[in-house]
Amino acid sequence: MKPIRNFIARHKKAVLFTTVLVAAIAVGLCFTAQPIPSPTARAAGDAQQAGEQTEKLHTAAQESAAGGKEPASAASTAPAGSQAVSAGEDRAVSTEPEEASAEPTEENGENTPSSASGKGDETARSPEESAHTHNWQPHTTQRWVPELVTVVDTPEQTIYGAQLYTENADGIWTSNGETYWFENGFTMEDFKALLVDKMKNEGYIGNYVNRTKTVPAVTHEEDRGHYESYTDFYFCSCGAVK
Repeated sequence: MKPIRNFIARHKKAVLFTTVLVAAIAVGLCFTAQPIPSPTARAAGDAQQAGEQTEKLHTAAQESAAGGKEPASAASTAPAGSQAVSAGEDRAVSTEPEEASAEPTEENGENTPSSASGKGDETARSPEESAHTHNWQPHTTQRWVPELVTVVDTPEQTIYGAQLYTENADGIWTSNGETYWFENGFTMEDFKALLVDKMKNEGYIGNYVNRTKTVPAVTHEEDRGHYESYTDFYFCSCGAVK
């Protein structure tokens, strides 16, 4: 066994080639040994297949007539990948499927973006919306425009008065005595009578100083505004507003 292994190791390529060649010859002999059907046998088989297909079509037509369905076409009842052959023809049945068309047809609606986009535009806006044009009309209302003013209840007044002198310890008279204001019913005549009485009874010197004071006006605020019209929004007869 060892010499055989050494021989195979040295001539590996030749041994492999010889093995493949022998296997191919054996496979060829197997195929050639199978019996080839005669033309008459093939024609009989084709006629039997055509008769079965005709019977199926007849049965389908009867069922469709009874149930209200359309009869199935020959292409739908025939087996996939085969073609019907007449009894007298002596030719091989094609088992290769037909090549599908590479270009899509317009009927199936595929690969037609233009038609799809057109349908989208039609559904986006209805014909009524496309035909309607807004006729905007202004809606007006009124609002108060304030105007604050100051109302004088009693105007500013200047009050006159007379201030008396006082005698200091050193005998000097200073004009820091009591002031008599001519207001609230007290008049200049009343002051003169008072002055005479002081001169007689108190030894007053009889002089006085004229004084004035300002009384602020009495006021209050009033809103003397007015109403004005303005447009608060616009509306259309269809119900839209802006």
